[in-house]
Amino acid sequence: MRLFFLSLLFISNICKAQSGYKMNDYVNDISVKKIINHTTPSTSLNNLKKRLTVIDFFGTWCVPCIKALPELEKLKNNFKDDISIVLVSIEEETKLQKFINTRNPFAFPIIVDEGKKFTSAFQPPSYPYTVVINGNNNIAFIGNAADITEELLQKIMAAELKTIQTEDNNSNIQQPVEQPNIINENKMIAKTKDALNAENSKVPPLEGFREATLIKLSQDFMYAAKSNEDVTSFIEQLKNISYQT
Repeated sequence: MRLFFLSLLFISNICKAQSGYKMNDYVNDISVKKIINHTTPSTSLNNLKKRLTVIDFFGTWCVPCIKALPELEKLKNNFKDDISIVLVSIEEETKLQKFINTRNPFAFPIIVDEGKKFTSAFQPPSYPYTVVINGNNNIAFIGNAADITEELLQKIMAAELKTIQTEDNNSNIQQPVEQPNIINENKMIAKTKDALNAENSKVPPLEGFREATLIKLSQDFMYAAKSNEDVTSFIEQLKNISYQT
């Protein structure tokens, strides 16, 4: 019984220690020192990526991994240049190369993860383990290769396109530009005209100096109003003009 509880504790600690990439995480570039069945002997993850990138943690001893290869090949043929499918293995290069040779032609490059950079970054808890990365370098799927279908990949690309369109629309929204306070200016001018008309209705028509003064004061007032300056002093001057004949 004691051994049973120790085993549970050990498994629990392993689960807690796992801190690899999770759903929606941004995947950084990883150098690839050794890759077989590829155009170059070394490369990087970013150089392998396309609009969709499938990273399949693979083992020659993993029966489900091997069974999923034909379906992955169909997806590669159907999506063509939109998809990149890469296998990652911690097995020795000679063993992997022998596996490839017995299945020639073999459709996928295999990253020989000798330094376990990929394994440490993604930390697959078990095999099979497959990750799909979208064009924004975010993880869009984690599961088994057997669960990846055309419909799933189409949904991932559609979601990515929707995100890009939303970002573009948000970037095209122009910030409000400060406009002249035309509404307030018009209200002020109208209010001034009303005040002048009210005053004029109380007194006979002006003549001579007082009329010229009022016209000049009114013009100065209108200019100040259009310039959004304080017009309080002009209003007071208008009120204080004597209208007695």
